[in-house]
Amino acid sequence: MFVTYYLTNTYRISILISRKLALGSNKLKEIIQKVCDNENTPASFLVKHGILMWYNKNPQIDSIVKKIDEYGFSEIAKKIIRFEIVNYASMHSISFREKQKIMNKLGIPSVKLKKQADKN
Repeated sequence: MFVTYYLTNTYRISILISRKLALGSNKLKEIIQKVCDNENTPASFLVKHGILMWYNKNPQIDSIVKKIDEYGFSEIAKKIIRFEIVNYASMHSISFREKQKIMNKLGIPSVKLKKQADKN
């Protein structure tokens, strides 16, 4: 219970901080990649891919699938990355091919991958 609470709050705080930093800065992306790759934890992976999704506008599905299948990637972390992808999809246009890839590899239903404008 405590671990779940800790991981969830740590993740939320890191995402809030990262979104308030210099938006789209190439230096920021380089720093985040170096730090997160150096840490090599599920939490750092979530932060790194959350930032790359928002600033590069490119969810790296193959990399995400490879990492979450590794030993030590908790169910909570898997749910968080899926949530981030659904959140990304609700704000950005994603090609049909990319949606199919997400649905097949991550098991996210197509209904959740609709852009907010499409839902209305």
